[in-house]
Amino acid sequence: MPALLIAFASGVLACQFLPEIPGWPWGWACLVLLGVIAGLCAMQSRRRPALLSPFKAPLLFVLAFALGASYTCWRSAALLADTLPEAAMGRNIRLTGVVDSLPDRTARGQRFHFKVEQVDSNFHVPEQIQLSVWHHVGQDETRSALSDMGQIKAGERWSFVVRLKRPHGLANPHGYDVEARLFENGIRATGYVKSGERLDDFVPGFATGIALLRSQIRARFDRVLPEAAFPDAGILTALAIGDQKAIPGSLWQVFAKTGTTHLMSISGLHVTLFSGLVALFVSAIWRRLPKLVSRLPAQKMGVFCGWFAAAFYTLIAGAGIPALRTLFMLTVGAYALLTGRHVSPFKILLVALVAVLLLDPWAGMSPGFWLSFVAVALLLWAALSEHVITGEQRSWRQRLKIWLKGFGRTQWAVTIGTLPFLLLFFSQFSLISPLTNALAIPWVSGVVTPLTILALIVPWDPLLYLANALMTPLLAFLQWSAALPVAIWHAPVPSPLVFGLAIVGALWWLMPAGLPGRWLALFLCLPLVLPKIDSVPAGQARIDVLDVGQGLAVVVRTHRHVLLYDTGPYYSSEADAGVRVIVPYLRAIGVERLDAMVVTHRDTDHSGGALSVLESMPVGWVADAPDTRFADAVPGVRSKTCQAGRDWTWDGVRFEFLHPSSQAAAKNLASNHQSCVLQVSVGDKRMLLTSDIELADEQQMVAQGMLPSQILLVPHHGSGTSSGDALLNAVQPEIAIVPVGYRNRYRHPKPEVMAGYEARKIRIYRTDTDGMVQVALPAMTVSAYRRVHQRYWMDQPSGAVAQDEQ
Repeated sequence: MPALLIAFASGVLACQFLPEIPGWPWGWACLVLLGVIAGLCAMQSRRRPALLSPFKAPLLFVLAFALGASYTCWRSAALLADTLPEAAMGRNIRLTGVVDSLPDRTARGQRFHFKVEQVDSNFHVPEQIQLSVWHHVGQDETRSALSDMGQIKAGERWSFVVRLKRPHGLANPHGYDVEARLFENGIRATGYVKSGERLDDFVPGFATGIALLRSQIRARFDRVLPEAAFPDAGILTALAIGDQKAIPGSLWQVFAKTGTTHLMSISGLHVTLFSGLVALFVSAIWRRLPKLVSRLPAQKMGVFCGWFAAAFYTLIAGAGIPALRTLFMLTVGAYALLTGRHVSPFKILLVALVAVLLLDPWAGMSPGFWLSFVAVALLLWAALSEHVITGEQRSWRQRLKIWLKGFGRTQWAVTIGTLPFLLLFFSQFSLISPLTNALAIPWVSGVVTPLTILALIVPWDPLLYLANALMTPLLAFLQWSAALPVAIWHAPVPSPLVFGLAIVGALWWLMPAGLPGRWLALFLCLPLVLPKIDSVPAGQARIDVLDVGQGLAVVVRTHRHVLLYDTGPYYSSEADAGVRVIVPYLRAIGVERLDAMVVTHRDTDHSGGALSVLESMPVGWVADAPDTRFADAVPGVRSKTCQAGRDWTWDGVRFEFLHPSSQAAAKNLASNHQSCVLQVSVGDKRMLLTSDIELADEQQMVAQGMLPSQILLVPHHGSGTSSGDALLNAVQPEIAIVPVGYRNRYRHPKPEVMAGYEARKIRIYRTDTDGMVQVALPAMTVSAYRRVHQRYWMDQPSGAVAQDEQ
């Protein structure tokens, strides 16, 4: 049976690498495979002789794998069929439905899941969508839809006028996959509210009831611990109901550097703790009622009530993967205790794994899925391999010594075993996490969380005040630890081979003491810490046009040097392209230092991430426009000017500024006309990076004389004020790359501009439809992330993306 469960889970997880779902009747395939497996298992259980007996085990494994894959394809195909038509995107559509999630509070408004009941149009709208209500619409400070409608609450029925689009996110290697996350949650369209009318204050239902309860708990926490007076109290809200948006972004950075992120969400430990407390409380009362004990033992009653407590806590916590995994494990464990059966802890974990995948076949898309199950497996591995689990009677000193030794061993096991996964998903690891967790785990899980959980049951405000007061000294310690220069270690994302060797090495390292040759595991893990995995050969250049939305960020790499050309847009007060896209990408490919950064002009879609980059990694020098001085923001960074004629050579690759003609003349010009234009040359192969220059600037460059470039970064995102005939005739590009945001409000690129490129038979790539575009010089090879790494849940918009109606 365990082998069949492993095969089924492997089939489910393997489907996440499919570029598309084949058009088969997957539901019937699941039934047929399930029937065949059941028949073979029945034959085996009755010990009937069969011709296939020698091949029965491998055949069952293959069939179980196929069943897992078929089940995932069946569920995925059904979800993909519920798609928003392209003609419906960007249009005003009136919907009626129910808010069936706890609304997330963002810096710009609210975001929530909406279950559609009725559509007042001829367009099909998916049943489950995600809507946002903004404080401000556009750039002007007009009165918002939110101020007109008031706060949106869970369980309410509304009539909204909305504008929708298919789920679409930024597509860069090693980046956060928004589309995968929305697909996992069943969201097949996103959009924003233009106007709305509340129809019912509450619509009864299981999902709405849970969402309303979570909303009421959050409202109580906000009332007792207002953010103005208690800025860090959002941690308690996260511990109570899993609302991680309540924790400020600055604190998440502290938790990441100290390796304590897992403690600030509803983890398996918290669910188990709550369940255990309820079980002990019920058992203690039950033992004092002889009539009830004679009918049902106190231990079994405690286990029964503890399971219901875990199920309740999991639901109000948002049913995240760690909580679900723990609930399923507790379910199997409770069943074993109530029926008197013995079940191996590893089998319980395996059953929980399959149960999670049955409920959510796409859970494997989330790093939390892997970290959750791997961490528990490592804890069991460490405990069982060293015989920590024992029934012998010992003194309290011996038990304390064993507990301390076991705690240290399990922390070491989790640290070593999860290291490859942390580098694979996040390209970083907290070096101080064993020490900070040694203090934080017992404090948060043993003191703060029980008080917070008790505050859910007993509406006594001093409990919340006490929990917040106890959290304050721990936060001070974590903030001090995060500021240490050795707090965090960054490393490139490991290749599949290096990752596999590190997993084997970690397991070998964690074998029981005394096993000969354990030290050899070090050599299997050593490739994990090598400085670079994606170096560029000498005499070549690799140019990555990142997908940052409506903005620009280009990474140019030579053999030993790295240059960043523009830093992407400013998204909100909490995020920009520097911290969201550029820095994670650079660290994932092994770049820890920038030799140069060019900020072409002050517009925030080009300079929005500059400060984040400067604060995150060393930068040799910064060249920017006359009215921007980013080099002055960080001590030790040299400042240079981008002026036509300045050039340098790195590793056989030549760089030359072609615009502006002089800093003094550019200083009095509008921002776009100050744009720094850079040409990258390897032999006779060139790429021209043009930023936001306009027709007058193009004509000036052509008049001064310029060499052709085979690859052109389309000026000003394809605006109608750029890409004139003079430039295209002089540059004579073979390939054009348009850095543009998906369905942006500027309607870039303009169709008439693209027509000029198409008339010259220029091959066109766009970051909104292709994701990150990578260019190799002098090989002249171009690859697009969405084409090379296509997955079935990814949006594949057509080349000409229609824009929203105004």
